[in-house]
Amino acid sequence: MSRPWYNLVVRLENPPALITTQILATALSNQLGVSVAGGVLNVRLQSIRIWGALASGNSPLPPINVLIFDLFRAMQTPTATDAVRVLEQITDFPDQVNRSCVGYRYDLSHRELSVWMTVASAPTAILSCTGLGPNSVAYFDVLWRCGETTPT
Repeated sequence: MSRPWYNLVVRLENPPALITTQILATALSNQLGVSVAGGVLNVRLQSIRIWGALASGNSPLPPINVLIFDLFRAMQTPTATDAVRVLEQITDFPDQVNRSCVGYRYDLSHRELSVWMTVASAPTAILSCTGLGPNSVAYFDVLWRCGETTPT
């Protein structure tokens, strides 16, 4: 018997500069209002969308710069000489009407990669952002299911 995958869009308001598997697992658990025995979630990242700060007064909005990290390399045990591999670097500049926004859709091999996430284990970096500011938001399109036990 196979456990089904569930689609979900996880929302992070005012995301930190470094988004990790631990942060995403906590947001997913909070958004669903569930706790999983052992805290293990099996997640497949599909795509990411990030919007920068909202305009306030006459202050200019900063551009956002996002580095998407390679989860294949990050999931392996890194050595001191291993550098974090960057899959994509995306920058967007706001204009007079729209705030800056970026999006990234993982390739098929990364979309099929099961990332085991817990709220308590050592985090794995997913992406790094600069220039977000107040009222920024990030959306993660994921497929998820519980590791070994059902949520409560």
